[in-house]
Amino acid sequence: MLEGSPLNSHLVEFSSIITDLSKIDLKIGDEDQTLLLLCSLPASYKNFRDTMIYGRDELSLEKA
Repeated sequence: MLEGSPLNSHLVEFSSIITDLSKIDLKIGDEDQTLLLLCSLPASYKNFRDTMIYGRDELSLEKA
């Protein structure tokens, strides 16, 4: 994903790739899809990505 491009466009493209892979009988599990999606995000999502992969069991938007 290019920095500054809309996240929705990236999600549509990612979903399309997963659908194309399933058409050729290549199944990718939900956890693997999640990791692939998180790792494909641009550098500006580093904190979010690291939190989701290595961090907490849940994510809260409340101020600490």
